[in-house]
Amino acid sequence: MTLTSDKPQYSADPQYPPELSKLPTELIESIARGLRRSGLCSLRLTCKALYQKSTHAFGLRLAKVRTTLSSTSLQKLEGLSRHEQFGRCAKTLVIEEDSDRYFGHGYSWNRHPSGSLRFPHPAVDMLQEILIRLENCRCFRISSGYEWREGKDCLGNTDALAIILHVIAEASLPVKTVILESVWYPWDHALLHLPTYQTPKFKSAWAHLQSLGFHYRIGLKYLSLKGWPRNGDLISRLSSYGKLPNLEELSIAADFCIIPRQVLCKFLLLFKDSLRELRLRKVSLEDTWEPVLELLRTNFPILDTVSLSTLKMLQSNAVNPPTVILRRERELRLGVFSTLSENANKLGFQDADFTNIHEKPWAGESRVDGIRYSGREKMGDALDVIMQSMEYVK
Repeated sequence: MTLTSDKPQYSADPQYPPELSKLPTELIESIARGLRRSGLCSLRLTCKALYQKSTHAFGLRLAKVRTTLSSTSLQKLEGLSRHEQFGRCAKTLVIEEDSDRYFGHGYSWNRHPSGSLRFPHPAVDMLQEILIRLENCRCFRISSGYEWREGKDCLGNTDALAIILHVIAEASLPVKTVILESVWYPWDHALLHLPTYQTPKFKSAWAHLQSLGFHYRIGLKYLSLKGWPRNGDLISRLSSYGKLPNLEELSIAADFCIIPRQVLCKFLLLFKDSLRELRLRKVSLEDTWEPVLELLRTNFPILDTVSLSTLKMLQSNAVNPPTVILRRERELRLGVFSTLSENANKLGFQDADFTNIHEKPWAGESRVDGIRYSGREKMGDALDVIMQSMEYVK
């Protein structure tokens, strides 16, 4: 098979397949959709016929466009926005970090005393003009990015969100989707321009919103919080809202941070009348876990399943507890359930009622530091067993 017109033609001889460029457009598009980006570009450069027949497939690759909010990436995006045909293909703008995990390299960013960005800004004005020209691009996704740190002339994830919201307000863009995902740091509302979002132009644009996604997967029935290195900051903020969905399932995995016990208890109580399943993994408290377990025993009437794994507490003699915990931190003690089987048998439980979900080798023996129990009718007694069996080891 040959790809250029200056080669011999085999189409007259039935033993040879037709020249690729003479295949129906539907077949060319099917082939093009299966190619990697580099392969597709090579195909389009082969001849005029393949260029034309693969144009639709190439346009599909442009449905999702990306920027780091750097000067270089915005210039590339501007070139696309000025293309008469392909500019209409862009539907979703993804703001993602560069190799340094920050946004906005190549610009100087001025801030208010609160830390929020000062507008107008040349890069933001440029992005606004680009999005006006990309008339079908009304979905936005902010992917990863660290928090802004003082002294760094670059942006964090909340800054990227503030820029998008500013553009929506200024240009009255009828936004369809906003997705905030894959971030290690919580969103800092102090960096947002809250009065801007009360203007009629912003409300009119936001009224078109069809889908809103959040990294922590907040839904009507399920909430998963995984990994944030601040000292219970996210849980504290969520607790302050006062009214959250009636969650049935809650999962928390907070490696590398220490949470004040009262903060965790306040957060859990928001769901005391609806919570059916609770999973806690790699969560460290400033104090012992027994009061938390007692809270679950007395205030959660429909709790059906608890799963506890690698729970830790800060030693009582620890001074100036760190916000971020190193893996070799020696001021933490691990909660284990060495006498779980013995205590369970005293209250009429069978060994099979409790599932060991994690066992940790310790001084030549295996100690259980993760358990799971299901059963609403005896949940109170089961939590009693867990409390009686919990001890802390280095």
